[in-house]
Amino acid sequence: MSKVIKTHALLTAARPAVRALRVIAALFCSCTLGSQSFAAFIISPLPASDTLTATGGGIVAKPTGGTWASSAQLIAKVSQLTPTTWHYDYEWITSGKDLSHIIIEVTDGAKRSDFFNISVNAELESEDPRTYSPSDPGNSNPGLPGSIYGLKFEPKSETSDFKFSFDSNHAPVYGDFYAKDGKEKIDKVQFNVYAYNSGFSAAGPGDFSPSSHTIVPDGLAVPEPTTVIAGGLLLLPLGVTAMRALRRRR
Repeated sequence: MSKVIKTHALLTAARPAVRALRVIAALFCSCTLGSQSFAAFIISPLPASDTLTATGGGIVAKPTGGTWASSAQLIAKVSQLTPTTWHYDYEWITSGKDLSHIIIEVTDGAKRSDFFNISVNAELESEDPRTYSPSDPGNSNPGLPGSIYGLKFEPKSETSDFKFSFDSNHAPVYGDFYAKDGKEKIDKVQFNVYAYNSGFSAAGPGDFSPSSHTIVPDGLAVPEPTTVIAGGLLLLPLGVTAMRALRRRR
C-alpha cells in the first residue's frame, strides 16, 4: 500500500473519533463556561445593566413631539443565578401616557417553559413566545419596524412606571424591544403612541450596540450540567473505539 493511500485510510478511520471528541469538548465547554461559551456577543461580566432613553437617542418614540418622545426610558438588568439560569429585570418609565404592552425579543424557537418566575404584576399572551409583526395580531403593533419573536408583557393595572422580571435558561445578549400605548392628540390630530430601540433589526448578534439595544434573553439555552455529563459519557465509547481502530490500522 502506498504512503498516500495508507495516510488517507488512517485519516478516514480517525474521523469518527475526532467528531466524537469534538462533541464531548463542546458539551463540556457549554457546561463549564456558561455564559462565556462560544459566543463573544453574550454579555459579560455580570451583573450588567443598560438604560435607553428617547432623549438620548436609544429609543425611537412616536409621535414626534408627544409625551413618550420626551420621557420614554427602558432600564434593563441581568444577573446570573446558576451556571444555567439568568434573572432579567426591566422598568419602562414615561410621563403622562400609560403602557399598553411591551415586547421583549427572545431566542427564535424558544419555548414557554424556557421563561419562568414571571413577576405577578405582568401578564403574558397565552401563545408566547411567538412572532409579532405590525399587522399580526390584529394591527395591535402600529409602527413596529419589523417582525420580532418575543414575549409580550402587559401590566395588570394602568401605569407609566412598569416593572417586570423573569428567569430564563437563555443567556443575555443585546436585542430589540417594542412598546405601545393608545392614541395621543397633537394639534387636534390623533396619533398612535409607540416606541422601539433605535437599532431595531440591525445586523446579527455580535454587531449589536448597548446604546441602541436592550438586554434580552436571546442567547443559547445552556443545558443542565448533568445532561452535559451524561451526553459526554454516552459519546465517549465511540471516541475510544474509533481511536483503537486507528491504532490497529497503523
